Amino acid sequence: MKVVVAGGTGVLGQRICSEVRSVSPDAELLIGTRRVGGAAGLARDLGPPARSVPLDVRDPASIRRVADGADVVIVAVAQDAPLVQQVCLDLGVHSVDVGVGADVAEQVRAMDRQAVDAGLAAVAMAGLFPGLSGLLVREVVGGLDTIESVDVFFRQHTNARVGRAGTTDMLRIVSTPVRRGTSVVRGFLRGSHAEPGSRLIEHPERSIMTSALGPARVDYWTRWNSRTFDAVVATLVAVRALPRFASQIARLTRHDPDIPENVELRVLGRGALAGRPAEQVVTLSALSDYGATAGVAVALSMLAVRRKITGAGVPFALTTLDEVLAAMRDGLVTVRGG
Repeated sequence: MKVVVAGGTGVLGQRICSEVRSVSPDAELLIGTRRVGGAAGLARDLGPPARSVPLDVRDPASIRRVADGADVVIVAVAQDAPLVQQVCLDLGVHSVDVGVGADVAEQVRAMDRQAVDAGLAAVAMAGLFPGLSGLLVREVVGGLDTIESVDVFFRQHTNARVGRAGTTDMLRIVSTPVRRGTSVVRGFLRGSHAEPGSRLIEHPERSIMTSALGPARVDYWTRWNSRTFDAVVATLVAVRALPRFASQIARLTRHDPDIPENVELRVLGRGALAGRPAEQVVTLSALSDYGATAGVAVALSMLAVRRKITGAGVPFALTTLDEVLAAMRDGLVTVRGG
């Protein structure tokens, strides 16, 4: 099997490369990067079947040279448009993208007919949050006859090793104004009775879930493990320092490998079952954000290569929670109901 990881030298890309090696030790692993020299050490650490290759995801010719003959390309670098996915479809190659951008995800969904006809998978938002979060939603609403509301809660950790890009993405998400019906409110406001301390956010996955679930109310919430940190972020949003200075603030974050970085996703669905009011709850915990994201991305890649998923879109539309968990290594995440 031949696997390409575009953006393989980034913080998340390196986790994905390591996960590929853990799941498929004999796979030929191509570490795609714009700076090949900087990837030499990573390739050596990953073993002989791994090598670094020049790859620019903005250049169709560069993508084609690297992706041609691959079984799957995992995208761990931001794109303004799904160029990697389109080239992969043209070449007959599966693609899995961990990006969080809603616009790119929507453009990938538009490729569904082409992907189905070709027997290929092009998966967008293929991580923990978004990704597993949407599969948890699918699991919850599957236990209800009618759906009134869905709340997705994500407890983050201030010690998360997500790099500057990951921190910047999240700071921009939490500071985005939230649409509620015909009104718009400031992002990162408190307001959930079901999960005290959680704050409302306009997460990119929300629009996709809202479209899929029809009239049901769908809200996304987050908080960190520190109330002090939450208060600081809320103040920065209120004074409009975020998202304007998100990238500069992200430079101030530091990761301590001796301190845990566990995270938790919880999805609460309310509606009716057998004609009576009902609730469904599923909780997922992970030792790390990017560890779980890498596990999800590689699991989806393996499902694609085995032809267990076809089509283009987000995991919610292409597979189930049980299928993804079965394809992941043990210990990356823990799921419980209630």
